[in-house]
Order: sequence, then C-alpha cells, then structure tokens
Amino acid sequence: MLKKLGFVLVLLNVVFALASAYFFLRMEELTVFQWLCLDLSAPCVLLFALGYFLGSIRIMSFSSVWLLAYAVNGLLFFEWKFTYAHLLPKAGHFLMLAAVIYILARAFMEIKWIRFLIWSAVGLIALAPVFGFQKYYQSKHPELVKQIEFKDVYDSVKSQVKR
Repeated sequence: MLKKLGFVLVLLNVVFALASAYFFLRMEELTVFQWLCLDLSAPCVLLFALGYFLGSIRIMSFSSVWLLAYAVNGLLFFEWKFTYAHLLPKAGHFLMLAAVIYILARAFMEIKWIRFLIWSAVGLIALAPVFGFQKYYQSKHPELVKQIEFKDVYDSVKSQVKR
C-alpha cells in the first residue's frame, strides 16, 4: 500500500516539476542557470523520484530536506490568491510536503530511521551553501525575482500566444 502511494506521489510530483520547468524555461525564458538560482524544486523532485525507483532510502532521505526547504519556501513565496495561476504552484509545493511525509513513513516502517537521519543530515549540510548562494544571487538580481513573483501564469500564456 505504501509503495503504491509512493508511486502516485512520485508521478504527481514529477508532473508538477515538469510544469514548473516549463514555466521557468519556456514561458519566462530564463536560462537553466537563472532557473536553478531561483528554484530547485524540480531537481529535488527528480532526486526523490530517482531514490524511489532505485528503492534507495538514502537518496530519498537526502532529498527530503531539500524537498521540505523548497516546499515551505514556495508556499511562502507565492501569493495566496485563489486563481489557478497561484493554486498550481501551491499544489506542487503541498505535493512536495506529502513526499517528505511519505519518506518519513517509509523510513520508519522499514526500520531505516538511522539511515534517514544520517542522510537527511548530509542533505542539510549540502543544502546550506546552495540555499545561501541562491539567496545571494536573488539579492543581486531582484529583477528576476520580480519577473516571476507577481506574474500571473495567465499573462505568460497570453504573451506566448501573441508571438
């Protein structure tokens, strides 16, 4: 049952991660470097998916800290409006939180909680400089943050259609 739930979570998270990548790279026309300096949600989800498909609690535990950090950051970053443009990112970030809960449940049900704690700590140590660099880059490029901060996905779609 837990593995089936995990598969559903992986599938939904990957769909939202691909939508996120499309938004940043195609609709906002950011470079891959700019995208990664603004948001690492999609790569974190892909790391979770890799861990799931390899059956590695280590990889999933490593990704759990990153998923948690970017899910919470994303939930606080986007405005809380009840339009599809704001609810879609929120849903993706809630799915990331659900993935973290799944990883916790799986680690404890398989009695691999020590591995979970060790690899989560490794993930946290690896996350700190990356997260710090992202915040530094965002402070040096506020125009990129503003470009995505208040833009409605609807406006992006309209601009794509006009081309």
